[in-house]
Amino acid sequence: MPKPYENVELLKNHLAPLGYTTKLFVLDEEAFTQFTSPAGDVWMVNNDKVHYPFASVGGRLIAKSKILSNELAKQLGINLPTTYVINRDNSDLTRFKDIIAKEATVIVKPFDSTLSRGLTTDITDVQNLATAIDYALEFSNKALVQQQVYGDDIRFIVIDGKVKAVLLRQTPRVVGDGVTALSKLIEIENEERSKIELPFGQHYRTLTDQYIAKDYLVSDLVLKKDEVMELSREVLVRKGASVFNITTQIHQSYVDEIERAAAHLGRGYLAVDVFVQDYKAPNNGNNYWFLEFNSSPSLALPYCARDGNHYQVLDDLIPMLDKAIARR
Repeated sequence: MPKPYENVELLKNHLAPLGYTTKLFVLDEEAFTQFTSPAGDVWMVNNDKVHYPFASVGGRLIAKSKILSNELAKQLGINLPTTYVINRDNSDLTRFKDIIAKEATVIVKPFDSTLSRGLTTDITDVQNLATAIDYALEFSNKALVQQQVYGDDIRFIVIDGKVKAVLLRQTPRVVGDGVTALSKLIEIENEERSKIELPFGQHYRTLTDQYIAKDYLVSDLVLKKDEVMELSREVLVRKGASVFNITTQIHQSYVDEIERAAAHLGRGYLAVDVFVQDYKAPNNGNNYWFLEFNSSPSLALPYCARDGNHYQVLDDLIPMLDKAIARR
């Protein structure tokens, strides 16, 4: 049963008032939706990965490939984590030892997967690296091993060449007050989460042992005042993360850099993910790291701001999409 916050469902619900009809096709066990405008213009999309009609073919190929994305970023002078490409032919313990010796801590992800499928973080030894690579290769024929970098996980939403919103995807965490036990801080955090109302049937996850270590839930540890404790490394809302709209807070130098990079993929709809050490400080070329381009990002994410300061992405996207379908 489709969820109301899935991309295709959101597009169906927002194109319907313009007179669009839809038809579902199942082709070789994959679901496709055909959108038909009142004038008879047709747009067919894969339900799992929506390709928008205003995206250039070249831009889409670059965004789909982490290797091509990294090469483009490198040629544009954008900072990148050190990256190694691994396949079944060059997967050996000697190489793994060299990587760990050089990078100390790494992450592993599939070459062409999304939504953190096949991702492993905080790898510091050869055996765990080998296990993580085997896991990533379940989702792709190549694995990427990257230097693990630290900072805030930030998504830039780019429409028609301009950054329209900047979203901070924050890992689950609590802040100490010097008095309250960790388990109680988590209870308080969960109470706050239960009050958050999101559109499209979305909700913030209660931090149970499904999302954080069970020991935290019974811990008597008292954090120092203003001490931040990260409860997991997840940055997906469905795995316990939080979202904040920081469009008016981030330094303009990052916006300029992202718009410069996005221009090479065409004027359409794009998300650009980066790690930033301090998003309020100017970009000095070494205090941020490019992660990836995404030409089919979640439409629901901009509506997940904890304080209700959502970016109404569909208000900007739907008129542009309607015009693009008519030009096909």
